[in-house]
Amino acid sequence: MSDVNPSSDALRRYERPREAPPAQVPLPEGAVTPYEALGPALEASALSSGGRDLLRGLLRLGRSAMFPGGGAGIEYGSLLKTAARPEYVGAHVREVSAHLHEQDVDVLVVPGMSGYPVGAMYSIASGIPAVLLKKQRHADHEPNEVYPPGAFVIPSYTGDGDVLMSADLAAMQDIVDEILGPQLEAQRDAETIRFAVRVAGLTASSTRRR
Repeated sequence: MSDVNPSSDALRRYERPREAPPAQVPLPEGAVTPYEALGPALEASALSSGGRDLLRGLLRLGRSAMFPGGGAGIEYGSLLKTAARPEYVGAHVREVSAHLHEQDVDVLVVPGMSGYPVGAMYSIASGIPAVLLKKQRHADHEPNEVYPPGAFVIPSYTGDGDVLMSADLAAMQDIVDEILGPQLEAQRDAETIRFAVRVAGLTASSTRRR
């Protein structure tokens, strides 16, 4: 996503550039690895063990597709959405879990319904809570409707039209309270209190005076 268009109300709309069809240029000889040579090619690559397994799964179960709202992409439902394949995804999830702990992440934000299955896997494997950004058709909402704080609109990648993205505020509040509670207790006698919540490896912090 690139540009942000603030509107007169509190609802922001994020624009996603539409992908142009690739030019029909012949690939040079040797640019494509035959499926039969996949094993040696993966072993020679810089991919992690989990990345290699994930690529094997995509090559076996994924398929190319043209999505109405985004152009060319990979349909990976049989790997991550409509089926669970630990032989392809398991090592990757464990690697992600280790990375999240290395980055001291407090909470995961999972963008969109299709991302929730693997996002839930990351959460369970790492023990880090996750919040789903729920996706709804924006056309179904009334023009003067009050939107949840932080809600925004994006073009749908897999369908036509815009979608409204918003979080379960009660779930988010409960998670954040559990993160900030111990920080507040540890700084009870401090003149300046500093709060920090690390979201998917990024730090959002705030400071207030007593």
